[in-house]
Amino acid sequence: MRAVSELAVVTVGITYVIGVLVVNCDLARFGIISLDLARPEYVLAGVLGVLLLRVAALVDTVVIVLMGSVRPALRGTLNVGRVARSLSSFVALG
Repeated sequence: MRAVSELAVVTVGITYVIGVLVVNCDLARFGIISLDLARPEYVLAGVLGVLLLRVAALVDTVVIVLMGSVRPALRGTLNVGRVARSLSSFVALG
């Protein structure tokens, strides 16, 4: 039980730090610096940031796996690596 609670504390701490970075990077675009560290929105922003990164990584993995399984049929007709990189870049930018 102690290991689960320690893992929960570490997870919340990591999402909090990521949230602080996400929110302050967004505010920096407008020239605002927020030094208020006791804001629960940091955890929410961190969770959303981590979730979006995980979804992008999942899509990237699926594209690479699908392109790898299609590669023998398309050999010589399509640059599959370039298509996979383009799709993964598009997902990362989105």
